[in-house]
Amino acid sequence: MYEIVVIVVIIIVVVVIVTIIKTERFINMFILIYSMVRDEKRVKDKIYNFLLEREEVPTTTKQIMASLNITYPTILKWLAVLEAEGKIKVSDYGNIKFYYINKNGNSTN
Repeated sequence: MYEIVVIVVIIIVVVVIVTIIKTERFINMFILIYSMVRDEKRVKDKIYNFLLEREEVPTTTKQIMASLNITYPTILKWLAVLEAEGKIKVSDYGNIKFYYINKNGNSTN
């Protein structure tokens, strides 16, 4: 009988340890995802503020890349979001797109 109790206690301890480890992994994963989302929001704000500082000066993606050290795909993603929100305008001149603040649109962050 004593052996069965010991085995049951060992099983319970193992289950508790595994649950704690899984919970810790979940918490770490949640923190990682939250920090990634927060960092992405900061990138969007950096791009918006950069364009805001330049006011109505048309700005290309290359200028944003050079000034903010952000990758091209990330810039394109956030410029599309800002355009969809009505915060920026886009002007096409051949293969070049110029971005600038939309003073008539939504200007809240």
